[in-house]
Amino acid sequence: MGNTQKSAVSAVLKTPMGKKAHDAFYNAKQRCENDKNPSYPLYGKLGVRFRGQRVARV
Repeated sequence: MGNTQKSAVSAVLKTPMGKKAHDAFYNAKQRCENDKNPSYPLYGKLGVRFRGQRVARV
């Protein structure tokens, strides 16, 4: 990731909406991939896979 992209990501994360989107993305990924996450048995263990690549601005 180039410096310009990192700056853009940092700028988006500083907005309340960007932070919410990032948190939702991260939490969904953790539920599906992290067997230490308390929600893993309801998602990852049952075969739910996280297919997201990135948080995109719509």
